Amino acid sequence: MKKPLFIITLLILTFQSCKGTPDYMDDQKLCALLVEMTDEDQYYRNQYSESLTKEFRDSILKLQHKVDLKNTELLIEIVNSRGWPNKDSLGCTEFGAPMIIFRHAPDEYFTEVQNLIDKEFSEGRLDGFTHAFIDNHLNGRPGMNFKINEE
Repeated sequence: MKKPLFIITLLILTFQSCKGTPDYMDDQKLCALLVEMTDEDQYYRNQYSESLTKEFRDSILKLQHKVDLKNTELLIEIVNSRGWPNKDSLGCTEFGAPMIIFRHAPDEYFTEVQNLIDKEFSEGRLDGFTHAFIDNHLNGRPGMNFKINEE
């Protein structure tokens, strides 16, 4: 039963990665994409349990890492294309939290993400809480008592 679930999940991920490049300039499509990315970000995290076999937990972690890589790369592309996505300026009725994507960014992207969030913060498109929340992850999550920049 576990192998079919794993194979189906792998096929879904493969299909999703072949969809093509979305139009980041279409606000409603971007809103929907951010919701999809946030849902994907949480999917495997919600499946993980210590009660699962080590093999199954390892499989889930590998799938989660692939999702985190894909979502991080995609959000970097979005931010580079049009700046930090903001629910109000996009007019989203539903909105996926892009900060959660960078909160789970793999370490190979830390420098690039740090440069991006610093730039977006200094240009006023990223608020102090979001900057501090992502920055906390990039600095090893030393605790949630981080200082929120308001400059």
